[in-house]
Amino acid sequence: KETMKKTKFFKVVSIWGLFWLFFFSSCSKDFSPISPGSNSARVEVGTPVKIVDIGLQPDWSPDGKWIAYTGWSNNAENIFIIPDTGGVPIQLTSGPKWKNYPSWSPDGKTIAFSSNMGEEGNYKIFSIPAEGGPITKITPDSLWVQGCDWSPDGTTIVFDAGIAPDWYHDIWSVRLSDGKITRITNDSTYNGWPKYSPDGSRIAFESAMGCDDSGLLQIWTVASDGSDPKQITTEGGEWPCWSPDGKWIAYRRGNDICIILSQGGEPVEIVTGGKCYSCPAWSPDGKKIAYHGGDHASIWVVPVNIRE
Repeated sequence: KETMKKTKFFKVVSIWGLFWLFFFSSCSKDFSPISPGSNSARVEVGTPVKIVDIGLQPDWSPDGKWIAYTGWSNNAENIFIIPDTGGVPIQLTSGPKWKNYPSWSPDGKTIAFSSNMGEEGNYKIFSIPAEGGPITKITPDSLWVQGCDWSPDGTTIVFDAGIAPDWYHDIWSVRLSDGKITRITNDSTYNGWPKYSPDGSRIAFESAMGCDDSGLLQIWTVASDGSDPKQITTEGGEWPCWSPDGKWIAYRRGNDICIILSQGGEPVEIVTGGKCYSCPAWSPDGKKIAYHGGDHASIWVVPVNIRE
């Protein structure tokens, strides 16, 4: 169990080239695109559409017109944006250092991401204007960062990071006005991939807290000040993302994309039947979910209609 808690972090951020190799080899070439799974009576799932042939970790712009994602360039991962209907991508970053996990600011002007840029080589949070421009370093060298997300008011970025010597991952935040770092969780375990709720009151994340012998991570939420932790899933869960109304959380379960009520309940399968589906991102209007997976780590968009 201790091994699982520590290796999750290194699996995700240490050797990104092996990740791409694994992705390409584990998704079979004759893999049929995507097929909706079984759904509850109140959830309708449309036909997924591929918008990026090779890409990871999609995130919607606040106006819903663009999707930022991690693509491959200069023998490294870099940040791109593309219209939400597909088209010609625009590359925002370049160079041999790795950049990944893009996150749009609420005003749509800036994209935060994690990268191993700098002499230290550890992953930190940086930002770049959405139209391109100079890159700004946000978090200190002492923390090894994985993913990040903006608070709804744009004043804070939440992220998960490890710190020497233990390298357990916890949830942290950085206040952009003065760079103040706050530790939100402190559980001597793995807590990662944090996402703010639409009202900023809670943070969803994947966690090894209370994991059983299966070693499955679960989705938890916590108040933005670190209080009131709640376990949401019981059958495994990774990479959570809130619906715009805050009522649902999309996440990965096994190789599938599911949604679940944000207070917990019965999961609803949205995308099933294959391998490598991951990193769901809800569109601002709540009508679509972007995710990556399938052959060659493509980015897809699937219509989702939840009837109240």
